[in-house]
Amino acid sequence: MTRICLYTRISTDEENQPTSLASQHERLEAFCKVQEDWRIVARHDDRSTGTKLDRPGLQAALDLARQGRIDQLLVYRIDRLSRKVHQLAQLAEELDACGVVLRSATEPFDTGSPAGRMMLQMLGVFAEFEHATIVDRITAGIERRAKEGRWYGGRPPFGYALHDGQLMPDPITAPIVRRIYKLYTEDRLGTIAIAHQLRAEHSPAPSAGWGHPAVHRVLTNPTYLGRIRWRGQDFASEHEPLIDSDTFQQAQTILTERGTDASRRRGNRSDFLLSGVIRCGHCGRAYIGMSAHGKGGTYHYYACTARQKYGPKACNGERVPREKLEKAVLRQLAGIYRDGPSSTTPSPPPTRRLSTSDRRSMSAATP
Repeated sequence: MTRICLYTRISTDEENQPTSLASQHERLEAFCKVQEDWRIVARHDDRSTGTKLDRPGLQAALDLARQGRIDQLLVYRIDRLSRKVHQLAQLAEELDACGVVLRSATEPFDTGSPAGRMMLQMLGVFAEFEHATIVDRITAGIERRAKEGRWYGGRPPFGYALHDGQLMPDPITAPIVRRIYKLYTEDRLGTIAIAHQLRAEHSPAPSAGWGHPAVHRVLTNPTYLGRIRWRGQDFASEHEPLIDSDTFQQAQTILTERGTDASRRRGNRSDFLLSGVIRCGHCGRAYIGMSAHGKGGTYHYYACTARQKYGPKACNGERVPREKLEKAVLRQLAGIYRDGPSSTTPSPPPTRRLSTSDRRSMSAATP
């Protein structure tokens, strides 16, 4: 008695497949019935791409082979198993080591003979070529649609919905996109602060939720400007933009500034009041607020951007505890306004770098 395991696979939704799972099962069972002493002992299927081997159904079938519980693995076509030659060779080698024959119900081969193994390699070459051809055609179609200003497929960007293949502003999420740009360009909130605020307000969010990467993607997506991006190129589109070009350009300018100068970044406007305001007494670079976790809890301090980025060889400016530094600065400001000459609009205090004595007096609690 030959013990048979059936394996079937479809790539996408079953309705649009030329051979559905049910159809493959039916034909494989009919093929087994006309064979002498064949008995189906297991069947496994997958709904996933054929370019990877880490599929639950396939791995379950391979486990049966390793346990010696089947004698033959039967597929409808070899491309149902894999579309890559080296993967087919790997599977055939593993099954052969387990004493299991790989066979196709519609193709003239089985790995129980040298000729069958040669045929498997040849069929694998054709399956891989067919897959590469399909990918090239799909890619060309996507590029053509993008150049024509049409949405090329897939999930629409947050803020839009698809209607008859066209991008249309979504009445629920489109206002959130406009608000993100306003918070970033007018209120000067950072991406982290915007994400915090949207989460606190329970605003509708992308599938991954509101985090600073999601906000950053909104701020850099030219789709909101009425364009389509494909492989680094932007093409004019017919869909309605959600923001104007001036606002988008302003957002890109701020992103560039904050990306190159850490002192301009803002995670939360209520934290680190002096971040980017005070300067290092050694190198003149800005001090920024930072946090670290230790055995005693979370420590908040200011650090020189040159030392944080390039190490102590670039600058030996010390880290300064946030609480002590902010209290010292506020105390000096209060003294200036209290003891200075009386006037309707007092002149601002002169800016100065932290002196050595200032840093020494505030370094006791440095983490």
